[in-house]
Amino acid sequence: MQIVTTLVERSAQLDVLRGAAGRVGPGAGAVALVTGEAGIGKTALVRAFAADLPPHWVVLSGGCDDLLTPRPLGPLRDVARDGPPALRAALADGSRDDLLEALLACLAGEQPTFLLIEDVHWADDATLDALRQLTRRLDRVHALVVLTCRPDDVAPGHPLQALLGDLARAAAVRIALPRLTSAGIAALGSVDAEAVLASTGGNPFFVTEVLAAPDAEVPATVVDAVLARLHQLDPAAQRALEQLAVVPSHVGLELAVALLGGLDALAEPERRGIVTVVDGAIAFRHELARRAVERSLPLIRRIELNRAAVAVLRDRDDPDLPLLVHHAVQAGDLDTILASGPAAAREAAAASAHRQALAHYAAVVRHAQRLGAAERATLFEEYAAELYIAHRFADSARVTADAVALRRELGDDGALARSLVALSRNCWMTRQQQGAWAALDEAETVAGRSGDVASAALVGAHHLTLLLLGDSAAAVLEAAPEAIARAREAGRPDLLAICLNYTGSAQVLRGDESGLAALRESLAIAVDMGAEDLAGRAYNNLAYSLWMLTWMDELDATVEEALAYSAVRDLTSHGFNQRCTKAEALLLRGRYDEAAAMLDALHSDVEDPGLLGEVPQRLSGVLLARRGLPGAEQWLAPLLDEALQQPDRVLGRRAGDARALVEWCWLDDRVEVCRPLADALLAVGSPDLDAAELVRWLLRAGLIERDAVAPIPGLPEAHAAGWRGDWRAAADAWKRVGAPYERALELIDSGDVDATLEGIAVLDALDAAPAARIGRQRLRDLGVARVPRGPVSTTRSNPAGLTERQLDVLALLADGLTNGEIAARLVVSTRTVDHHVSAVLAKLGVTTRREAARRARELRDG
Repeated sequence: MQIVTTLVERSAQLDVLRGAAGRVGPGAGAVALVTGEAGIGKTALVRAFAADLPPHWVVLSGGCDDLLTPRPLGPLRDVARDGPPALRAALADGSRDDLLEALLACLAGEQPTFLLIEDVHWADDATLDALRQLTRRLDRVHALVVLTCRPDDVAPGHPLQALLGDLARAAAVRIALPRLTSAGIAALGSVDAEAVLASTGGNPFFVTEVLAAPDAEVPATVVDAVLARLHQLDPAAQRALEQLAVVPSHVGLELAVALLGGLDALAEPERRGIVTVVDGAIAFRHELARRAVERSLPLIRRIELNRAAVAVLRDRDDPDLPLLVHHAVQAGDLDTILASGPAAAREAAAASAHRQALAHYAAVVRHAQRLGAAERATLFEEYAAELYIAHRFADSARVTADAVALRRELGDDGALARSLVALSRNCWMTRQQQGAWAALDEAETVAGRSGDVASAALVGAHHLTLLLLGDSAAAVLEAAPEAIARAREAGRPDLLAICLNYTGSAQVLRGDESGLAALRESLAIAVDMGAEDLAGRAYNNLAYSLWMLTWMDELDATVEEALAYSAVRDLTSHGFNQRCTKAEALLLRGRYDEAAAMLDALHSDVEDPGLLGEVPQRLSGVLLARRGLPGAEQWLAPLLDEALQQPDRVLGRRAGDARALVEWCWLDDRVEVCRPLADALLAVGSPDLDAAELVRWLLRAGLIERDAVAPIPGLPEAHAAGWRGDWRAAADAWKRVGAPYERALELIDSGDVDATLEGIAVLDALDAAPAARIGRQRLRDLGVARVPRGPVSTTRSNPAGLTERQLDVLALLADGLTNGEIAARLVVSTRTVDHHVSAVLAKLGVTTRREAARRARELRDG
């Protein structure tokens, strides 16, 4: 029976697409998202729409494939086949900015363009990032962009979620396809529509397969229907379809000829509608049919067919590396995995598809013992670099240590020095400071022995990094001239960028705002040469420097620019760092609910954030302490214990922790606990700029005298005025910065009744009850008889400040559900629920689920 291709019950959806196309004009692009389960007819809908477009429309399309590791920019390479040469050139050159500009130019012609990207749930990171950038620039195109995806394949944390968020902001048209009704099935032919509906659930693909079954009875399953049709073909056609079934992508005609020895065997399957030829490629009419055939094959037969695909792909002049590695893994072809896997990983990394690069490296590393020592060392170094970018610092450190061991055996001092520097950086991020310095010392010895100028320059640049991270800004400035000279001598702009980054940071720390120029130069060099990791580091330190100077407007713009840069390039660890900075800025601006939501996400997104995890830990504690909510102790008590054991180590970059601890103890009326921190600061004499807030808090707590600390050059007026006791100037300065909490604290410190009343009003508005309570006591001390009462709590049902999702989790927890059951109910991962439950327990100030359930019932019953 000829396959049924008629579209039924889709006129409304076609009308929505036509309406979107009607709104397209020059500089007025539109985007639509077509969603639905596998087999629901997404492809049939969009291709019917494309076929009905007026002839002056340009139609371009690409698709994502269900490979073990997706092809970097695969669908855009499909588009480039029929697109302009500039798009193909940009893809070949690998420049992300050039690719975006070429894509925008491709879609900005005089004629309107219909761009279709199918199955974006399988897209690689680089493709998703390109689409995100495109959807943010619809005012530059003359095109309708249509994406299709299966929402069932988009689990929490899926990279596609960021694109879906951008589509929401771009006011994308959303078209969810429903299943067919019995009336729709009846319209397809003279059948028992109710029986077919019962068998297929109304899924259009299932329906058409059942209707195409060679017998009159409804098959028991759709797989039975597909295979029944397959078995009606001659043996040559069956063998050809089996070969195609192991290739989870559209197969180009040239590749199909090579795989099958010709195309004659596919004539009958095409006539019967089992396969189709679209855009110069052959594919099963639907992915579900391909999977049905593939899964029906015995394992030995699948291995045989994948080996045949490997043989053909390997012999091509320009093999599709992700496809080749996919088949090699399926075939258990270790030689091909080892030969082509690293190249596929490098290709993915060059396209900023770092998740895909990690997957390729992981496939190779499993069999690394088959490689020689030098190849293994290189493999481990590259794999470790991707692990670092992915915020897997502990794994990166372990793999780097293996690379160092191999480099020692090989006796290549230059390579060993480079590997030791990487190990040093990993050790620092995993809180192994002594190991970091030991690795750097060895690297310096080895580089000196090698006589390699580049290795010596690398060691010098990383030395500046450790000095700054170790809170020695003065030492950075002393060592910087030689390090910069080495980088220039070696002709290494990447190392020069590192040197400028940490030199500029040290200058700002010492109160010299001209260091911002060095930081911006570092960023420009890194961006210009495409050194993404170095650009991420430059963004991080530039943002931190702006924070210290309280240049908030530029800080906000820099952080947003940095977040966009990191998101587009899948720089997970840098994105984490930048989100921490944004959360700190939100806290300063008094936007506590937004800060809380961001901090909750930071706690749950990364299992082991390493050293970077200390920032959201501190900020969460501060936020809870300011609001007088349970849970502050969970976050801050460990920091306080560590600080009191080693008070001399809480200055420099740890000064933020010390400041948070003094504020917590001040709010809790136990500032004497922090006396060792004051003593440590006094021992320094002249602290760096990052200790400015700490000094102000020690003054507020009465733990130091105003003349005990020498003024810091370049100290922002908001801090300087507070230091010298000018509360009016300090309050005004904090108002200009946009920091209501800090302004209110200066007002209640004033000793002036009117100012204190104003400060209390600000604190009440922020729901900063502990500080407001101190302000009211100050009024009583000033002799005010009638102190205004605080506001009646508007959060009686949510006194712990739980987020909406945490309230959902608490309600289900109170009903006795396990974490797994809660995850299923909320459609999130069990790990995400684990994080939410921990946060709920902390905020409620309880330690067990039973106590949390009891507290939830108390809140609910009022």
